[in-house]
Amino acid sequence: MPIKTTAFAELEMKLNYDIRQSGLDILAVDKTRPTCVIVTREDCSDCESFEKSLPYLESKYGDTVTLERVHVTKKENDSEYRNLLKNYPREDQRAKRKLQLTGYPTVAIYIPSPMGPLQSYWDTEPSLEVVEKQLEKAISRFSRH
Repeated sequence: MPIKTTAFAELEMKLNYDIRQSGLDILAVDKTRPTCVIVTREDCSDCESFEKSLPYLESKYGDTVTLERVHVTKKENDSEYRNLLKNYPREDQRAKRKLQLTGYPTVAIYIPSPMGPLQSYWDTEPSLEVVEKQLEKAISRFSRH
Protein backbone atom coordinates (compact mmCIF):
# COMPACT_ATOMS: atom_id res chain seq x y z
CA MET A 1 0.00 0.00 0.00
CA PRO A 2 1.58 3.34 -1.02
CA ILE A 3 2.31 6.12 1.44
CA LYS A 4 -0.46 8.70 1.41
CA THR A 5 0.75 12.31 1.68
CA THR A 6 -1.50 14.98 3.16
CA ALA A 7 -0.65 18.68 3.12
CA PHE A 8 -0.78 20.21 6.59
CA ALA A 9 -3.24 22.86 5.34
CA GLU A 10 -5.70 20.05 4.50
CA LEU A 11 -5.19 18.40 7.88
CA GLU A 12 -5.55 21.77 9.63
CA MET A 13 -9.00 22.24 8.10
CA LYS A 14 -10.08 18.82 9.43
CA LEU A 15 -8.66 19.61 12.87
CA ASN A 16 -10.80 22.74 13.08
CA TYR A 17 -13.87 20.47 13.12
CA ASP A 18 -12.59 17.48 15.07
CA ILE A 19 -11.22 17.73 18.61
CA ARG A 20 -8.54 15.11 19.20
CA GLN A 21 -5.77 14.74 21.76
CA SER A 22 -2.75 14.88 19.46
CA GLY A 23 -4.12 15.93 16.12
CA LEU A 24 -2.25 13.22 14.22
CA ASP A 25 -4.60 10.48 15.43
CA ILE A 26 -7.20 11.89 13.03
CA LEU A 27 -5.20 10.07 10.31
CA ALA A 28 -5.26 6.72 12.12
CA VAL A 29 -8.56 5.54 10.70
CA ASP A 30 -7.53 2.04 9.51
CA LYS A 31 -8.99 -0.42 12.02
CA THR A 32 -7.31 -3.42 10.42
CA ARG A 33 -3.66 -2.57 11.12
CA PRO A 34 -1.33 -0.06 12.82
CA THR A 35 -0.84 3.39 11.30
CA CYS A 36 2.51 5.17 11.07
CA VAL A 37 2.31 8.94 10.58
CA ILE A 38 5.45 10.74 9.42
CA VAL A 39 5.47 14.55 9.59
CA THR A 40 7.99 16.30 7.34
CA ARG A 41 8.67 19.93 6.48
CA GLU A 42 10.05 21.59 3.38
CA ASP A 43 13.62 22.92 3.57
CA CYS A 44 14.43 20.51 6.41
CA SER A 45 17.68 18.59 5.90
CA ASP A 46 16.76 15.95 8.51
CA CYS A 47 13.41 15.45 6.74
CA GLU A 48 15.11 15.10 3.37
CA SER A 49 17.40 12.41 4.80
CA PHE A 50 14.48 10.56 6.41
CA GLU A 51 12.35 10.83 3.26
CA LYS A 52 14.96 8.77 1.40
CA SER A 53 13.94 5.81 3.58
CA LEU A 54 10.23 6.10 2.79
CA PRO A 55 10.34 3.76 -0.26
CA TYR A 56 12.11 1.18 1.93
CA LEU A 57 9.47 1.50 4.68
CA GLU A 58 6.75 1.27 2.07
CA SER A 59 8.19 -1.91 0.55
CA LYS A 60 8.85 -3.58 3.92
CA TYR A 61 5.72 -2.53 5.86
CA GLY A 62 3.19 -1.45 3.24
CA ASP A 63 1.23 -4.71 3.56
CA THR A 64 1.03 -4.66 7.37
CA VAL A 65 1.02 -0.96 8.35
CA THR A 66 -0.86 2.03 6.97
CA LEU A 67 1.76 4.67 6.18
CA GLU A 68 0.66 8.31 6.24
CA ARG A 69 2.80 11.39 5.66
CA VAL A 70 1.92 14.97 6.56
CA HIS A 71 3.98 17.56 4.72
CA VAL A 72 4.33 21.05 6.18
CA THR A 73 5.43 24.12 4.24
CA LYS A 74 7.28 27.13 5.56
CA LYS A 75 5.25 29.55 3.50
CA GLU A 76 1.63 29.95 2.53
CA ASN A 77 0.97 28.91 -1.06
CA ASP A 78 -2.48 30.39 -1.51
CA SER A 79 -2.57 34.21 -1.48
CA GLU A 80 -6.22 34.35 -0.36
CA TYR A 81 -5.46 31.97 2.52
CA ARG A 82 -2.32 33.96 3.35
CA ASN A 83 -4.34 37.20 3.50
CA LEU A 84 -6.83 35.53 5.82
CA LEU A 85 -4.01 34.49 8.14
CA LYS A 86 -1.75 37.54 7.87
CA ASN A 87 -1.92 38.09 11.63
CA TYR A 88 -1.19 34.43 12.38
CA PRO A 89 2.04 32.40 12.38
CA ARG A 90 3.37 30.60 9.30
CA GLU A 91 2.15 27.09 8.52
CA ASP A 92 5.19 25.37 10.04
CA GLN A 93 4.70 27.28 13.29
CA ARG A 94 0.97 26.48 13.37
CA ALA A 95 1.72 22.81 12.70
CA LYS A 96 4.08 22.66 15.67
CA ARG A 97 1.43 24.14 17.91
CA LYS A 98 -1.59 22.20 16.65
CA LEU A 99 0.19 18.86 16.34
CA GLN A 100 2.36 19.36 19.44
CA LEU A 101 5.61 18.91 17.54
CA THR A 102 9.04 19.84 18.82
CA GLY A 103 10.71 19.41 15.44
CA TYR A 104 10.83 17.60 12.12
CA PRO A 105 10.63 14.85 11.10
CA THR A 106 8.25 13.46 13.71
CA VAL A 107 7.02 9.86 13.61
CA ALA A 108 3.92 8.66 15.46
CA ILE A 109 2.58 5.10 15.46
CA TYR A 110 -1.00 4.23 16.39
CA ILE A 111 -2.63 0.86 17.09
CA PRO A 112 -6.36 0.43 16.45
CA SER A 113 -8.51 -0.43 19.46
CA PRO A 114 -12.20 -0.43 20.43
CA MET A 115 -11.48 2.90 22.18
CA GLY A 116 -10.05 4.45 19.02
CA PRO A 117 -6.43 4.71 17.89
CA LEU A 118 -3.90 4.34 20.71
CA GLN A 119 -0.50 5.96 20.36
CA SER A 120 2.27 3.42 20.84
CA TYR A 121 5.22 5.57 19.72
CA TRP A 122 6.13 9.23 19.15
CA ASP A 123 9.58 10.66 18.43
CA THR A 124 11.29 13.56 16.71
CA GLU A 125 14.24 12.91 14.39
CA PRO A 126 14.25 9.14 14.98
CA SER A 127 16.66 6.84 13.21
CA LEU A 128 15.29 4.40 10.65
CA GLU A 129 16.37 1.51 12.89
CA VAL A 130 14.32 2.83 15.81
CA VAL A 131 11.26 3.35 13.59
CA GLU A 132 11.57 -0.21 12.27
CA LYS A 133 11.83 -1.59 15.81
CA GLN A 134 8.74 0.38 16.87
CA LEU A 135 6.80 -0.73 13.79
CA GLU A 136 7.61 -4.37 14.62
CA LYS A 137 6.39 -3.79 18.19
CA ALA A 138 3.17 -2.18 16.94
CA ILE A 139 2.51 -5.09 14.56
CA SER A 140 3.13 -7.55 17.38
CA ARG A 141 0.89 -5.66 19.82
CA PHE A 142 -1.89 -5.42 17.28
CA SER A 143 -1.69 -9.13 16.39
CA ARG A 144 -2.22 -10.02 20.07
CA HIS A 145 -5.62 -8.29 20.12
